[in-house]
Amino acid sequence: MDSGIRRFAGDYRLCGVMENDQEFYRWLFQCETPLPPEDLPERTSLQRAAKAHLAAGFRDAGTVDGIRHLLLTREEYLAAQGG
Repeated sequence: MDSGIRRFAGDYRLCGVMENDQEFYRWLFQCETPLPPEDLPERTSLQRAAKAHLAAGFRDAGTVDGIRHLLLTREEYLAAQGG
């Protein structure tokens, strides 16, 4: 599946993983503390997928750090320069 989040993630190089960090609840579900899966919102397709993942018994998602890389092909560089 070619989702927007996968394309976005492809722009970054993974630098670190915090496996049991619960910050993703705040970022994805806008809640301060982890909630049972049945109480999590389902406003977006990403929320629905994460909620199903958690409801199926998988552990928390954790968080990652990354650095965005901006490597352009020669053609992309020239197009950005107007040439």
